[in-house]
Amino acid sequence: MAGVFSRLVNWLRGSDSRGGRRSTYDAAESQKELKEHWSAADALSAASLNTPEVRATLRQRARLEARNNPTAAGLLSRIAFDLIGTGPRLQLGPMGDAEPTKELTLRYRKIERAFAKWTKEICLAKKLRILHESRLRDGECFAVLKTTRALKGPVKLDVCLIEADQCQSPYDRLLNDAKFVDGIEFDADGNRTKYHFLKQHPGHNWRTSFETEAVHAEAVIHWYRPTRPGQVRGVSEMAPVLNTLAQLRRWGIATLTNMETAAHITGVLESDMPSDTGTAPTFETMDEVDMPRGALLTLPGGWKASSFQANQPNQKFETAKEAYEGDIGRPFHAPFNVVAGNSSKYNYSSGRLDHLNYHSSIWVERDDLQKDGVDRIAYAWFEEAMVTRELGDLFVGLPPFEDWNWDWQWDGFESIDPVKDATAEELELANNTNTLAEICAAKGRHWEDVLAQRAREQARMKELGLGIEPVAARIRTEPTEPKDSQDESRNREKDDAAEDREDEAALAFA
Repeated sequence: MAGVFSRLVNWLRGSDSRGGRRSTYDAAESQKELKEHWSAADALSAASLNTPEVRATLRQRARLEARNNPTAAGLLSRIAFDLIGTGPRLQLGPMGDAEPTKELTLRYRKIERAFAKWTKEICLAKKLRILHESRLRDGECFAVLKTTRALKGPVKLDVCLIEADQCQSPYDRLLNDAKFVDGIEFDADGNRTKYHFLKQHPGHNWRTSFETEAVHAEAVIHWYRPTRPGQVRGVSEMAPVLNTLAQLRRWGIATLTNMETAAHITGVLESDMPSDTGTAPTFETMDEVDMPRGALLTLPGGWKASSFQANQPNQKFETAKEAYEGDIGRPFHAPFNVVAGNSSKYNYSSGRLDHLNYHSSIWVERDDLQKDGVDRIAYAWFEEAMVTRELGDLFVGLPPFEDWNWDWQWDGFESIDPVKDATAEELELANNTNTLAEICAAKGRHWEDVLAQRAREQARMKELGLGIEPVAARIRTEPTEPKDSQDESRNREKDDAAEDREDEAALAFA
């Protein structure tokens, strides 16, 4: 019994039964030097940690930094431009197992054109860019689907954006109703049923009331990125880099201050003469004396002037700035040149490699936006369009919307080496490992539009007596290596030649 008790005591002390130290994690240790670093660690839930006050503080500081820091402002807008671009374009596909007829295909195209016309009228692409940039900066943004009679088109559906500040629980339900969590109402199963928004933004100078309006959850797109189970509201995605952005801006100001100090005559006037002799001018402590620029100065007898020696950190600033900007881009999966707006340090290979991760994150975000937002907008538009006099006939005889097959076309990314990419696409088409629809969609174009335009061009060329096939129907070029790869190849050839000479000399000596 004593042995069992001894082993238990050793285990509680962190030792095994043989008196040795039990293995653990270094980060779980509690040495004195680590306690201060981990003093802010907590066991709070997502809801308890991300309180309205915490989220509001982060949101307000992120807005301040985005207004004043060019790096933050440029990064947020760049990511929104890359993600949304000119907006998603609807592409309807075959519905059901039957092959679509020419008449059905024509109806699909008319529906697509009507939807595109509506998106232009309500400026959907611009609203989606604001929606995503607000999510990055504020942590979340809301889009409400509502009717706007002022629209000129047959479909009166509109997408109205609401800032995170306006989503608040009614004050009479704030403390005594467990169904309300930060402006969102839940049912007994934990499903969102309603969102409550203040009718006026709390930051309005003329705000007079805290009256809220309830909106059904089906009409609300809540765009945020949850990172923990149970998280119902978004937190600014700039939170991990807010201090870094502030430090970078302060470092720049400090560098400029030091350079200005070095460029001006600044210093201290000193005198060893007693002030009660009456022969030396007197100054109050910390008085300022104006000194003209570009002039030789004389001082009273017994006085001397010494200038401040400003240490200029401008050489270190560029290195620190690059390190800071690399850290700033990590939460957004953005490479250095997207954060800095500078690609001078990139070569061909690193430019492509860095953007692979970035473009991958863009495609993931687009997929989430399609499921959480754009698909729901399309459903709402279909439901209203089918009951309008102008568009209703296009939906007659079509299956329910749940059985429809559609996709979204987004703006593609510019190719760094178009010849290589075109060669790869040609091989994929020849090997039946890709489709023209996917290739055109990646470039933001509809494959049927491409084929129809090519057919019109070829027909016109035939009318004018021009050859349909271009002079160089198939361009075969040797793949061009980037300059850095060519330099590496030449260096390897030089090294190989030097080794061959050494081998020949060794054989001759032998």
